[in-house]
Formats: sequence, C-alpha cells, structure tokens
Amino acid sequence: IGGGERLDSVDVIMVDIQDIGLRYFTYYVSMMEMMNLAIEKNKEFIVLDRPNPNGSYVDGPILDMKYKSGVGAIPIPVVHGLTLGEMATMIHEEGWLKDGKHLENLHIVECKNYDHQRRYYLPVKCGPNLRTQHAVYLYPSVCFFEGTVVSLGRGTELSFEVFGHPDLKGHPSIKDNFHFTPLPISGAK
Repeated sequence: IGGGERLDSVDVIMVDIQDIGLRYFTYYVSMMEMMNLAIEKNKEFIVLDRPNPNGSYVDGPILDMKYKSGVGAIPIPVVHGLTLGEMATMIHEEGWLKDGKHLENLHIVECKNYDHQRRYYLPVKCGPNLRTQHAVYLYPSVCFFEGTVVSLGRGTELSFEVFGHPDLKGHPSIKDNFHFTPLPISGAK
C-alpha cells in the first residue's frame, strides 16, 4: 500500500479476505497495516468477517515481541482461534495500532450463525499454497519446518501435506517410493 497515497480518493477501506487463524498467516498483519492507514487518512474501516477454519481451538506459545516481524506482529498464540473481525476488534481494543491510536470508524460485519464450536470447511482454497482443507489443518504444525532446509511441498499440488529433502533419501523412517520437485505455480512463483 506504500504511503497510502492511493487511499486519498476513497471513503471506505473494506477487508474481505479468508484468514485461517494462525499468527504467521500474514493476512491479519496486512489488515493491521490498513487499519493504521485508515487512522492516518481518516477513513472508515469495514471488516466483512468470515469463519476461521482453525477457530475451534487456541494453541501454541504467545509471540515474544522481541521477535516481532511481518509474520508475527502482535502478542498472540500460534493458533489464535479468532476471525479477522474479532482480530480487528482485539487489535483496536488492546491499543496495538501505531502509537496506540484508536480507529474511530471501525465496523465489523459479523458472520451470521457462526460459532467457534463447529468446524468450518473452506468452500475455496484460501491461497495458492493452501490448496486443500487437509493442508489448512496441517499448516499450524508443519509450517515450523519452513525455518529449516526441509521442503514442505510449496510449488506442488501437495503444499503443506508433504515434506522432503534430498538428504532424507534412504532414511529408515522415509518411504523411498515418493518424491516431488517443486515448480513455480500460478500465484506462488
């Protein structure tokens, strides 16, 4: 979004994206940046809320803010269990926006009949690398391997459903009858 020059000609910023409820899934970070721009530009901010496919539980350590980054911007657990609308409300109420400022015109359009007790199955993939519901459920655990030399299948039809590395070949716990070669795919080059 840069410095927000594009926002000068708009009255409302609207967020309508499918999040999956993980600290390192960066949609909430982008939303938070847009919330800061809405304050700076005095714009109305609307979140069209969507169910969270990982919204039935909360798990993992809370981010130590000395490790704050673009993949972890606020002190929340790995699996936070919130919808983006709930997250926007929490960001606002906890004073986590730039300089602790508040967004005067924050509006959340809540999900009708949604509760956190039932599983929500995505009707469409939420990104080029999270192609299946199975991958969405595995992502909270397997994504930790992305900080290693192990491939999690990005660039394949099985992103976050497989793992591998050439040095694992022949390891007794690995079946030798499966291999994959990641390639650029549409939306995730």
